[in-house]
Amino acid sequence: MGQMVRITAGNDQIYGGFGVRVTGDVALRGETPGNSLSGAVTYRGTTGRFDGILGVGAGYNFKNASTFGELSIGVDYRVVDRVAIFAEARQHYYFNGNINPNSRNLSSIAAGFKVRF
Repeated sequence: MGQMVRITAGNDQIYGGFGVRVTGDVALRGETPGNSLSGAVTYRGTTGRFDGILGVGAGYNFKNASTFGELSIGVDYRVVDRVAIFAEARQHYYFNGNINPNSRNLSSIAAGFKVRF
């Protein structure tokens, strides 16, 4: 098990609740899947201070030289208008090669702070 930093930039309201984002995962220490870059189309639904987010996209893992499809689902709680606490689960399916010894799938969970500009 290892630790990674996830950096995401995007716009979640290009048209209604639909948006786009680019995500980079950077390995810090321990055993990780390695650095990757992905892009996704997202949909955001809002109720009160909570935002639900669903994303579908694709990316590339540099350590394994492998492409993947991505599905993500998450929730944000806006502490103030521009700062939120978030949790997100992502599933990657690797098209060319196993990322795990017996599987082409990789699941990850991320949590942290989100700042909106």
